[in-house]
Order: sequence, then structure tokens, then C-alpha cells
Amino acid sequence: MTSIGIRAQPNTRTALPAAALATKSFIAHDLAPPPLRADLDTLNPVAMLWGILTDQRLVPDHDGEGIMTRKEQAAASRAELMEAARQCFAELGYEGTTVAGILKRADMARGALYHYFPGGKAEIFAAVFDMINETFHQRRDALLHLSSPVARLRAGIVVFLKLCTEDDFARIALTDAPAVVPGQGWRGSSYQLLREQVEEAVGVGEIKSLDADVTAMALYGAVRSAGECVIGADDRMAAMKAAIRALDCFIEGLRSTATNLAGDHLADLSDWSAQLPVS
Repeated sequence: MTSIGIRAQPNTRTALPAAALATKSFIAHDLAPPPLRADLDTLNPVAMLWGILTDQRLVPDHDGEGIMTRKEQAAASRAELMEAARQCFAELGYEGTTVAGILKRADMARGALYHYFPGGKAEIFAAVFDMINETFHQRRDALLHLSSPVARLRAGIVVFLKLCTEDDFARIALTDAPAVVPGQGWRGSSYQLLREQVEEAVGVGEIKSLDADVTAMALYGAVRSAGECVIGADDRMAAMKAAIRALDCFIEGLRSTATNLAGDHLADLSDWSAQLPVS
């Protein structure tokens, strides 16, 4: 199983002192600013000087409501390219997506993508994959507080299968990434975590005393295959529910006690959903 996030950068615009705006003169240590609102055409010489003194190149932001440093503009442009690429890869797949298509959707000039991603389509795909994979890991890891290793196994499976109903995770992380991103065809941290939970469950007596490697591999393969069924289904939500039932029966067969957790209460998945963080 598969690991974003692009995190919004805080607005750290450096504003000119109010006196500087009014008189075009200021003392450098006197910083009592309202936000500076201007575009390049209207920036006065003092504003330009302030940018030089503070080592900040000033450019207008997209809504014309203020100014951004070059660093802020670069982060914003990169995030816009990432979002445009995410949409293209989710809709068209890796092979069906072109650099020109990403730039058109982002409404950026030719060559902008290579400025931020010199490796072109492959590099921006890897960046988008990392972002999506991180979403899975954040949701999965939010459940690690559960005391029972079997409960953590089950909750992690539900997180994975829920994400399989979403186009970007299904197409980018599970379908294309194994063929495009180096190393994604091999078992990664999710398998290792699953194996550790199986070993822990054996240790505390929640499941039978079985070989942890063999058991983890069997369960991991079943979960991945179930995810592929969900992705290929016409009704992904119905397929997800069926997959959860099947995998719960699988886990129940490993239990050291004969508790039937695959019974009637699984008809309503609200207990499962309640364990999941809000996305």
C-alpha cells in the first residue's frame, strides 16, 4: 500500500512603515505598517528601495490586492502547477497527460513547468504522487493511537479502501506510480507497518501463532487486490463495503478466539467511519 502535502505558506509580506508611504522617507527600524497595496506600475521609489534593503523583490499578487516576494510567488506558482498536474493525471493518467496540457490547465507560459520541475512530466508526477501518498499516511497514522493491533489493522484497511474510491489516489498512487516512480513497485512502509501489527497481534494473543512474514504477505496481497477491485468497479462505494466485509472475514480467520466480528453489525459501517479522521 502506499505515502503532501503542499502546505500553504504563511503570508510573510514585509510592509513599509506608514510614514514611508505618506512622505517617501523613513527610518529603517521604524516598522509600524499597514499592508502595502500596490502593483508594479504604482510602486513608488521608496517601496522599491525598501525591497532592495530587505532583499525582497516585490511583485504584484494575482488578485491585485497587494504584493508578494519572489519567493512567495515561486511557491504559489509551483502549487498551481502541482494542482493542475494532479487534475490531469487523475483524469487522463500518466500516459495521457502532456506538459502542454498541464501548462494550459494552469494557464502558465511554455517553459514554466521546467523551471520548477527540470525533469519534466516524470518529476512533477513524482511530486504529485508524494503529495497524495502523504495524505494516505496521515490518515492511516492518525489511527495509531488504537490500543489493539487488530483494530489498527482493520482501521488502516478501511482508510486504504476509502481512498481507492477517489480518482486521484486510485489512478495516480495505485495504477500509474508503480510503473513510473522508482521503487514503488516494491513493498514499502505500509507493508512494514502491517507486518509489525501482525507480529504484535500474535504477541498479545489477538491472532493465532503464525509466521508473521507469511501472514503479513497474505494479508497485504489481499488488501491490494481488494483495492484493485474497488478501483475497477462501476460502483466503488458498494465495492468498498464488500471488500471490507471480505477482509474482515479474512482477519477473523486469523483470530485466536472465535469471536464473529463479520456478523450483522458490519451491515452498518458507521463504526468504521467513526474511527477515521475528517479529510
